[in-house]
Amino acid sequence: MITETAQDGYYIVYLVKENFSGVYISLNQGVTTVRNLYGADAKEALRVRAADFLARLGNLPGFYTVGPINLSVESSSSLGAFYQEGSICAKYYARGEIPSDDVLESDLKEFMDLYMIFSTKELLPSVVSVEEDDETDLQAEDLRTLREHKRIERNRKLAEKAKKKHDYICQACGFDFEMHYGNEIGSGFIEAHHLTPLKELKGQKITLDAKKDFAVLCANCHRMIHRSEFVSSVDDFRAKYVVKRESEQR
Repeated sequence: MITETAQDGYYIVYLVKENFSGVYISLNQGVTTVRNLYGADAKEALRVRAADFLARLGNLPGFYTVGPINLSVESSSSLGAFYQEGSICAKYYARGEIPSDDVLESDLKEFMDLYMIFSTKELLPSVVSVEEDDETDLQAEDLRTLREHKRIERNRKLAEKAKKKHDYICQACGFDFEMHYGNEIGSGFIEAHHLTPLKELKGQKITLDAKKDFAVLCANCHRMIHRSEFVSSVDDFRAKYVVKRESEQR
């Protein structure tokens, strides 16, 4: 998951109309944080944010309802009134016309795919530097995979657990930031690297083990392993690009 709380970020949600005439599946926004930030202007902020999200997604198939939805709310201050405005895109099922379980499952998978595609686009402009994502020689699918891989690595809680499990020393070259730079700025500094091949996670709820599914690397080795054929094997990367290079230079 990208969003860790329903109060912020964006997520997939089923929303029932207040008069029970139907239900939406919606890629929607957390409204609590927006309400706290914008107060009386929160609904407008949600609409603007939804429009921005849609602009990044590009054209969607015609069966999606884009932008605000109608939940038939009676109170303009209810959560439903804000969810109406926060909807990025949605699909509606009228009462008495709910499709089969197979169709509902297929629709949910489509929204999950949309969510994952959007998550990579959403993170890149503000979090990833141009240098870090400058992989101009990659095909579009490879680039998307690389970005998704990096997104998982930026899961703050998992990354911190992985760093503690692996003792903050680069597993490829053995670089120790604390030893090199001192306790004041070097203590506890290292980068977490995700090992599990993404193809093994597709279509699943991602549950990762901080020790088994991650390694820790210095910035140089982390950058280089993403450019190598050994993204999922630090041992192989170390053998070919670290140990071998060191022996050749002797």
